[in-house]
Amino acid sequence: MHKSKLLDQFPEISYGIAVPAELVPTNAVRGEQVHKETIAWVGEHTESPIARTDALLTREKAKPLAVYTADCVPVLLYEPKRRIVGTVHAGWRGTALEIVRKSIEALKCPPKDFRVILGPAICPNCFEVGAEVSRQFDPSCVRESEKEEGKFLVDLWQANINQCLELEIPESHIEVIRVCTFETQKLASFRRDHSDSRNFSWIAQK
Repeated sequence: MHKSKLLDQFPEISYGIAVPAELVPTNAVRGEQVHKETIAWVGEHTESPIARTDALLTREKAKPLAVYTADCVPVLLYEPKRRIVGTVHAGWRGTALEIVRKSIEALKCPPKDFRVILGPAICPNCFEVGAEVSRQFDPSCVRESEKEEGKFLVDLWQANINQCLELEIPESHIEVIRVCTFETQKLASFRRDHSDSRNFSWIAQK
């Protein structure tokens, strides 16, 4: 299990980052995850899965929120002043749609108070795409592939970090678990294995 230095500062929070399904609380709520920008507020009686939703937010205690990935970026959010937790499924489409920024803005509270944890995902050395995909990202997150002409490498972590920095979230409030799902056999990677295996991340207030 991967640890977060940021979240470990808050004893009122429990979480898991890129863990097997059996380590996710049985009452966790998740979205259908359709690579869009839909955000849902989770209440006491919200049932899972929430249709056509990629980001979840809640103030409820003992209401875990879960996100499952296999190369996409799992994002955990915590706002300690207002006791809000969230999960975001940020694949390349969701990242291009700026779902992390929109999720934080949806709460209409100071972004600087958030802690943002980006979990294991396909790294910028392995995420090779065509020009039509690369054009959807800021050039600072894209470089030409040295392996194949006309292909580009995209840094999904940095693209999501940029969204946070644009909201003036302090760098000290952003943490990246820089483990590549494609490179390690310990984690699921759809691009590598083309399987239904997934990595699960979750967060909850105790």
